[in-house]
Amino acid sequence: MTARDNTDATIHSLAARTYGLIRRADLRHRGVTDAMLRTRLRRGVVDQLPGQVFRVTAVPISYSQTLLAACWHAGPGAVASHRAAAALHRIDGFRAEPIELTVARGHARDVDAILHRSSDLRRVDVTVIGGIPCTNLVRTVMDLAGVLTREQLEDVIDGLVRARRIKVSDLRRILAARRRPGRNGVQTLDAALRDRTAGTATPESVLERRFLRLIGRAALPPPRRQVVVRRPDGRGARLDFAYPHARVGIELHGAVAHASRSQRAADANRANQLLLAGWPLLVFTWDDVEHRPGYVVATVRDALVRADAA
Repeated sequence: MTARDNTDATIHSLAARTYGLIRRADLRHRGVTDAMLRTRLRRGVVDQLPGQVFRVTAVPISYSQTLLAACWHAGPGAVASHRAAAALHRIDGFRAEPIELTVARGHARDVDAILHRSSDLRRVDVTVIGGIPCTNLVRTVMDLAGVLTREQLEDVIDGLVRARRIKVSDLRRILAARRRPGRNGVQTLDAALRDRTAGTATPESVLERRFLRLIGRAALPPPRRQVVVRRPDGRGARLDFAYPHARVGIELHGAVAHASRSQRAADANRANQLLLAGWPLLVFTWDDVEHRPGYVVATVRDALVRADAA
């Protein structure tokens, strides 16, 4: 192998582990001189990115590559955070955008990214995913509280708790430790956690959470979740929500409805059994909750009024 081939092999070997990127310091450490690098730049083997970062041109540009390049250019201690970290952690609803970093407060290097400066980013808050330094899951949720609405944050927390990827107690601890006047996200996270007491069940879907918000905004009494009703045939029927005092049950159907003949028959039999047991069943779809909230609220309110008048 010639010296030229050996240099090219060294460059490609280094870049293979980092999305086609190489830092100048790593090249020097492997014996690639400035003259060798200038030759590769002229030949188009590599491109220079902001800072002492280079990209192998044969490797397609990707979000991971751009994110790692931004971390490297921002300097030691810079990490992907907020929505970028959420995408790396594969939190539902977050895709490969934007480029968002956190650096130590006072850091002044110009970076083409959404840049957050923090005085309390600790080593324990940082992890590495796919070779990219980023905030860990708990710190990421804390940071998201500063850029999301309360409702969006509740959806994030619900999904992570349902998947058993995070505990509400972990979020309470970081909130207590990082709470200070003026800190972004403290009030949003505090509000999102306020009604989550020990033993309170997390809604099993985004649809359930949105239904509960709708009921709350309408100032209707909150229903109980996952109520089991004894049917006349002796079997138990678990309802998504219920008002036991009024004997009103509520079911939520997502985007995919039961389509097979046997499933439809089972649903009809279940509804009939509940009616015979004195439990009229209200059924709402995703479209109802999202696009016809007035209809949902009016129907629930009417059912409660009728039950109270009976």
